[in-house]
Amino acid sequence: MRASIEAFISRYFWPAHAAQRPLSIGHRGACAHAHENTIAAFRVAARLGADMWELDARLSRDGIVVVSHDDAVLGADGHRIVLAEHDAADIARMPLKRGGHVPLLQDVIDLAIETSCGLYVEVKERAAARPALALLANSAVPFAGLGSFDHDTVRDLAAAAGAEPRFPVSVLVRNGEDPFVAAAATGAEIIHLCWERASDEPDRLITPEFLARAARENLIVVIWHEERRSILERLMAMPVAGICTDKPEMMNRYQPHPDYPIDIVCHRGMNGVAPENTLHAARLCFDQGFQVVELDVRHTADGALAVIHDAILDRTTDGSGPVAARTMAELGLLSAGTWSDPFFADERVVPLADFFQAAGADGRLYVEVKDTDPAATVAAAERAGLLPRVFFWSPDPVRLGKLRGLSDDVAIMVERDSFSSIIAAVDALRPTIIQFDAEHDDLGEIETCRQAGVVPMVKYFGSDPAVFERIIRLRPSLINLDRPDVFVAAYWIVTGQGRPARQIVAGA
Repeated sequence: MRASIEAFISRYFWPAHAAQRPLSIGHRGACAHAHENTIAAFRVAARLGADMWELDARLSRDGIVVVSHDDAVLGADGHRIVLAEHDAADIARMPLKRGGHVPLLQDVIDLAIETSCGLYVEVKERAAARPALALLANSAVPFAGLGSFDHDTVRDLAAAAGAEPRFPVSVLVRNGEDPFVAAAATGAEIIHLCWERASDEPDRLITPEFLARAARENLIVVIWHEERRSILERLMAMPVAGICTDKPEMMNRYQPHPDYPIDIVCHRGMNGVAPENTLHAARLCFDQGFQVVELDVRHTADGALAVIHDAILDRTTDGSGPVAARTMAELGLLSAGTWSDPFFADERVVPLADFFQAAGADGRLYVEVKDTDPAATVAAAERAGLLPRVFFWSPDPVRLGKLRGLSDDVAIMVERDSFSSIIAAVDALRPTIIQFDAEHDDLGEIETCRQAGVVPMVKYFGSDPAVFERIIRLRPSLINLDRPDVFVAAYWIVTGQGRPARQIVAGA
């Protein structure tokens, strides 16, 4: 089967690494993290490592291809907008209730070129087949494919693609439908299995015999959208060309190179994709294989430990006034995501205990103690059984000293620029970690830090790939950052893993 995939990618100029592992196809973009089929969703998918974006193509009243799964959408005012009743220029200007706008296919093509991502176009209306193919044919899109559930549409695409051999054609196969009969009836080269609801373990339906027959019949397999980790991992081991997923990060997990064993601290979670200090931002970090989530803890009116950076609610919630003036229950009623994007309106200010749960079996936390009692904060980690996987810091020297005084089992971090030397820091507070600022501190002291028995961590909240490359070559144990997407692209370059650096562009 892999030989068939190699021949396929050579013929259609799909990425060469598809021969070793399935391509990550962002389903309607990264629709777990942005509104489906929007420019935002496609841009996020690129930042999370997707090779391609799956999208849905329809026609406007004036015959322009627009991107929408449904034939009608809800406008910001709640009114139903039937796309076929409006010209494309008007559609592109209409704000949606979910946020964003319905994009033109041409706009998505332009973004795919900018980010070096491919397109996987599901044609929802037969009349849109040839116009969609024509747009792709007249563009410099890196690679693409088109398909449909409708067999007449697939036959139209297959006939048209004969004159434009750059793009393979796919038939989408529903549960209970024979994919080999569908391919023979339509002339499709790709069978796209939509079997996610066939059973609790639909991957078991893709047997070695099934894959062998597909290879004999020169058919390439693409898989439904999948977000269940155990199933996704089994699918990724199969010789299939691509897997659709709402969460491309789950197919693009960070795996440290043995020569550069660097762990990643996501500052306030994956804050470039999801709102800072939310569970969504934390889970996204862990789903992509990053090891540590940094978060900020403040006290509430009833003595709870709330995860939020600012002392005042106004910047990151739809509330106002001091955090300390609200109970935890009152904070839990506020949206901690609307300020970022309406998609995240349901994100809430939550207690620290929720982040301990989100860390799962192996996730780690870096807890910045803003104004809480150090003993109570550490005790919360002890109750959760996570103390060995948590380290603490406070910008308040008094609280930092209290953290150190609690127990030698409490791991604390100190900042290099707070002390005259590494030895002075060790003598004063016996830190587990010393953090260096990449833009201000002497990173040449990283080795001195190790020799003193302390773990070196570098903080860099910028997005310059050259800075990341310099840091990576110094091999710190940890990097505390805002832009893991830029880091990963730089990491591929330094470690010689040969993956594309498109995410730097996508996240600019």
